[in-house]
Amino acid sequence: MKKKKKILITGVNGLVGKNLVKDARSKKYIFIKPSKKILDLKNFDKTKKYLKQVKPDIILHLAAHVGGIQYNINNQKQMLVDNYEISKNLIKSAYDLKIRKLINISSSCVYPKNKNNYKETDLLKGEFENTNIGYAMAKAFATKYCEFINLEPNFKYVTLVPCNLFGKYEKIEKEKSHMMISAIKKISNAKNNSEKIVKIWGTGNNKREYMYVEDFVDFLYFTLKNFKGIPNIINVGTGKDLKIKDYYYLISKVLKYNIMLISEKNKPEGQKQKLMNISLLKKLGWKPKIGLKLGIKRTYDHISKKK
Repeated sequence: MKKKKKILITGVNGLVGKNLVKDARSKKYIFIKPSKKILDLKNFDKTKKYLKQVKPDIILHLAAHVGGIQYNINNQKQMLVDNYEISKNLIKSAYDLKIRKLINISSSCVYPKNKNNYKETDLLKGEFENTNIGYAMAKAFATKYCEFINLEPNFKYVTLVPCNLFGKYEKIEKEKSHMMISAIKKISNAKNNSEKIVKIWGTGNNKREYMYVEDFVDFLYFTLKNFKGIPNIINVGTGKDLKIKDYYYLISKVLKYNIMLISEKNKPEGQKQKLMNISLLKKLGWKPKIGLKLGIKRTYDHISKKK
């Protein structure tokens, strides 16, 4: 009988982590799921001691200090320092202990602003978007650190760069929530209270690429199964984007409730477009299965059940 691989997951209580461990395929692996109290990634010595103790075959690095656009603007320094420390301590500990395989999760914000159709080779070829510099710098550091480790024999530290994600188990917090979960919640509240007007930040004309989290989880399991064939850096997206306001209208359609959008033009919007090139992803033969509409419905159903 084939021995199950032991996989250490950081950030197990986040959006991706929760969906990953609740997936039926989790039974094929031994998942080590430490909480923040057990694994303090901000402390190098404690991180290294823990990794030495549990001896994982693979590390799946999902942990990050994340927030929405306004939160990122207000906390640039902390986003930089926290995410740098979290990734540096984990990756260096893994390398020092000769743990050969690691999956690092990055973000599309590592790519230059005022560009589009991002390729993996665009990393560090321009300035970061102003609203997200701290987080982007830390994520870019982790990506390059893994890339340099891969220059040595017997190490394979891959970096997955997902587009924006949304879905079940995502935290809904005033400042930290991302656009999709906030929009689903706002339109859900409007429907429950028989209100037609919904506020949207900015003009709503900026475009974003979104993927339902269970689709990204599917690619994570694909990566675990086909680890040798995964490029060192790969974009994971849908290859399509929509205007922010069109996401609101799509959500209203799925929820079967017509709305009227009112623009809050004093609110930040970020860059105009963040579409990623998914040529490498297509070569692997993988594509999303669930999609936006069903993803929105599942997220809405989950939010509704929590009440």
